[in-house]
Amino acid sequence: MEAPGNNRSLGTVARQAGASAAVGAALLLYFGFVQLAAPADNDLFSQSWWLLYHTLRVGGIGLALVSVWLWIGHAPALLADGIVSGIIGALLILTGIGMLVGGGGLTQPLINVLCGGMFVSAASHNARLYLHRHTERTSHQPALLVPDDRPQSSKSPPLDDNRAQNPAAIDAEGQQRRDAAAVEEPPPEGYLASLAKKRNG
Repeated sequence: MEAPGNNRSLGTVARQAGASAAVGAALLLYFGFVQLAAPADNDLFSQSWWLLYHTLRVGGIGLALVSVWLWIGHAPALLADGIVSGIIGALLILTGIGMLVGGGGLTQPLINVLCGGMFVSAASHNARLYLHRHTERTSHQPALLVPDDRPQSSKSPPLDDNRAQNPAAIDAEGQQRRDAAAVEEPPPEGYLASLAKKRNG
């Protein structure tokens, strides 16, 4: 049945849904095993009655098991309730249409369709609630960091920030290095030969 409270945990919602599921299971079992008898004829109305007879019995047992699972507080039981209740509701609607077409009057088919609609509505609500919460929970999990194994291209070491921002400083530094190299490097003919050329000149 309809689960309340989007701000509550799925376990709490499942336990609360277990009560309404137990009521639905009790009604199905009561009418399936106590009130209804198996049909004897083979016309469309009797076939629809036969389907209703077994839907109430088998569906009641299945829903009773789901209600116990819901009472335990397991969140996946909401999805199970959505599946089982959805099948029961669809079969109830089908039996109502079959009994109406088979000439069974209006009262019993209307009851079947209304009860089937209630089961389908509750099933859709619980299944959507579980799927929405489950998707929301998995989307909030942090993504795993995967190391990048791709080969990295070799890059030159970065320049100093002050030098990178001032190109004139780079030119001045280069000029200083060239001047120092010119002073330190002796002429190929030696110092004495260089001095002699200057005096003679």
